[in-house]
Amino acid sequence: MYGRVAAIVPTYNRKDLLIECIDGLLRQTVPVARVVVVDNASTDGTVGSLRERYAGNPAVEVHALPENTGASGGFHEAGRIALAGGCDWVWYTDDDSEPKPDALEVLLRTADDLRAKGIPVAAVTSLKVGRDGIVQHKHTGRFTWRMVPLKPRECRGVVRVDYSSFTGTLIARYALEERGLNTPEYYLWGDDIEFSLRIGQSGGIFLVAGSVVLHKDLASEPGETFKAANIWRYYFGIRNWVLLAGVHRGRWTFPLIYLACLYFIASNWTGFERKRQSARLILKAFRDGAANDLSDPVTQDRWKEMLGGTPF
Repeated sequence: MYGRVAAIVPTYNRKDLLIECIDGLLRQTVPVARVVVVDNASTDGTVGSLRERYAGNPAVEVHALPENTGASGGFHEAGRIALAGGCDWVWYTDDDSEPKPDALEVLLRTADDLRAKGIPVAAVTSLKVGRDGIVQHKHTGRFTWRMVPLKPRECRGVVRVDYSSFTGTLIARYALEERGLNTPEYYLWGDDIEFSLRIGQSGGIFLVAGSVVLHKDLASEPGETFKAANIWRYYFGIRNWVLLAGVHRGRWTFPLIYLACLYFIASNWTGFERKRQSARLILKAFRDGAANDLSDPVTQDRWKEMLGGTPF
């Protein structure tokens, strides 16, 4: 009735949460045809555990990558596998998410209803709700030169948006064929925004509040975010923000983003463990994004080298 749906889940060292996610995908009132799991070189026994647990279920596929390619690389590979195997929709899911049993059915039914009204639909996405029952409204919104998340009161009914995070987002095959998969070089943070803006050129993206995904989202403890060991993630967040804003909105956005970077450094200065190195990292991220330079990313290992004295 609705066509074949392939659910895709990249993962890294979240075995227990991943099992809850897969079980949730398999409990859908409209069954998924495939669950494609791409493991990003986990070290917690994920691959072996999954192959043992789901040995009798041909719908669950486990693909192991030889190295960690980041969330972006995992989603790209999983999407490639899903399309190659034949499907009408690809359902993107984070490994810390668990869809309610009717989540997929509500998305598919809403897409059908919109199309019956002559509205082109590239993607529909679920409402994300935390363990505490609070709506995580920042996952969807509009994009000017920056993300403008929906307000909680706007997360009702069916709402057209510019972007959505990956988790709980169902994308039509035609849109993926027209616009391509997500960009693996983004590594993490911001890839879902760029992907949404591109997919949205083929049709509307709609938040469907009646479709709910429990997003367990393991947040860091207060103060953890700016510890020296974690700040490297902001390199990708800022570099990718500059990249996607330049491509989809224009270079006029760069001065605004640069000022936002300076404000970020100043307002969080006391929280940075390694202040000067952290500030240089953020400014390097801006420079690389403005130059469209993906050749010198600051991964976690690279950041460790920099903290040991390697100059930028």
